[in-house]
Amino acid sequence: MSDAPPSDDVPGDEDVVGAEAVTGDETVTEDEAVTEDEAVTGDEAVTGDETTAEAVAGGVAAVLQAAHERHYDAEVISERAVRVLGRFGEPTLAALDLLIDAAAPVGVYAEGLEGSRSAMCLWTGTDLYAVSLGVGGRWEQFGAPAGGLSAIRDSWRSGSRARYRVPRGALFTPLADAVELADAWGLPAPQTHRPAPPPPDASPTRPGGADSTRVRKSASRPTRPPATPARRPTEDAPRICPTCYMALPATGVCDYCA
Repeated sequence: MSDAPPSDDVPGDEDVVGAEAVTGDETVTEDEAVTEDEAVTGDEAVTGDETTAEAVAGGVAAVLQAAHERHYDAEVISERAVRVLGRFGEPTLAALDLLIDAAAPVGVYAEGLEGSRSAMCLWTGTDLYAVSLGVGGRWEQFGAPAGGLSAIRDSWRSGSRARYRVPRGALFTPLADAVELADAWGLPAPQTHRPAPPPPDASPTRPGGADSTRVRKSASRPTRPPATPARRPTEDAPRICPTCYMALPATGVCDYCA
């Protein structure tokens, strides 16, 4: 057996402490690196916002392209809204038609020219707000069916406009959420006005109506006898010769029998 003293190569307390310190620092450094990586991964929300901004920009570009194909004058008025100028038969349908290819929440303000009506359509991705502007305007909200905006447009064209409409009361009542959305997207404040009632008739109506009054007035007028056609003066019948039965001349003597 060897009675050699213990070797000094066995790490002492100082070496262990130093190794632990280094290992601890390296561990902390790796943890910090992982934490930083996780923090970067968490910041992908910012990248998501950028993707959303790109989608919105793509939706606005799709609206502009559709407007140019229909020969409308169009301009971008905010990052989520486009204004188009044109003559529209039904302005809400024209605005909705421009939103069909927009794959992001955007709005269209269709401003009518030369007496055409104006309208506004706001697409949130789940709901469509359609506002007919001006006198007699209406406020409507439509839920998105399985077919999206195309299904809503087809229902309007087929005469079933109320098929996907969300009940919100009278159509002439402004929708507060639509007003807030238009303001948030930089669109003009929607203005609608109820049509004024017709003025009352100035002339008082009598019992029996105007027809009976007209009959009474005509009955009170003096009646005229019917006009008789003028008669022509009658001529005397010609005298006949009793012998030859010929007409006698003015002298009364027959020219054949005399």
